[in-house]
Amino acid sequence: MPSGKKTGTKKRIINHPEIANKLFHEHQALAIGRARNLWLKHRDFFQRNAIDCDDLEQHALMALHNAAKNYDPSRKVKFSTIAVTYIKNELYTVYSRLSAKKRSSNIAVVSFLKNIGVKNPPRDFLLKGGLMPIVNEVLENSPDKNKERDKLIFLKRFGLIEGEAKTAEELGAEYKMTRQNVNMLVKRIIGRIRAHPEIKKLI
Repeated sequence: MPSGKKTGTKKRIINHPEIANKLFHEHQALAIGRARNLWLKHRDFFQRNAIDCDDLEQHALMALHNAAKNYDPSRKVKFSTIAVTYIKNELYTVYSRLSAKKRSSNIAVVSFLKNIGVKNPPRDFLLKGGLMPIVNEVLENSPDKNKERDKLIFLKRFGLIEGEAKTAEELGAEYKMTRQNVNMLVKRIIGRIRAHPEIKKLI
């Protein structure tokens, strides 16, 4: 005979909004402190990726909010322990995504430099992000009118923004240009970069 006992997965407990709000406000300093410590430890890395301390703090506070909302007191585990786990996981995710993006960008930079004749780019040049200041300088001194557009087209063509190169056809459709005009633009910028004194030293 059926025992009448209910089966199935245990329903996830969601804290009452007032309790969750209280936990969140009581532990904000914990979240902010974790974010600041990580930012200070890897300040140069985050600044190169246009991430400031406030950005990390927002991620940490979002994780704290989720921890407070999902906290289950019946598990007999301190909320601060749960909160730290949520915060660490969120901050680790942010750091990992930026690291993956940076690796893709570095690969794209090395590929581009080899294409223009720099066979063995110096490690210091890559670590200091030596290509981008040169690209910026070349385009700032360009007589062309649409400097910002040209810069985006060039960077996207070689995957120097997102790590994934776009074809001339794709860029032509995006910026309402012909494929030939995109290729001419890119070729012109490459010529100016190759003529830059810092690049000429490496070729």
